[in-house]
Amino acid sequence: MTKAKRLRNGAEIVRRDHLARLAAGAEGLTNLVKTDDAAALKRRELAEQVVAIGRENSRPALAGSKSGSGSTSAVSGEKA
Repeated sequence: MTKAKRLRNGAEIVRRDHLARLAAGAEGLTNLVKTDDAAALKRRELAEQVVAIGRENSRPALAGSKSGSGSTSAVSGEKA
């Protein structure tokens, strides 16, 4: 196996692991570092709070980006 192929394979494994942690959400992020249960619980709670804040912040952006939710007047831009 060439050096370039080994590097590509290593990068792909890191990418897959990263995507798996993202898909697991807060639980996946807390498993990055192994420590005692109290610290893991604190990390899990913090990760859940961060996820909740991210969801709250993304709702207005997602609501504004959805098109076709109602008819709009071409002149005034207000919903009819």
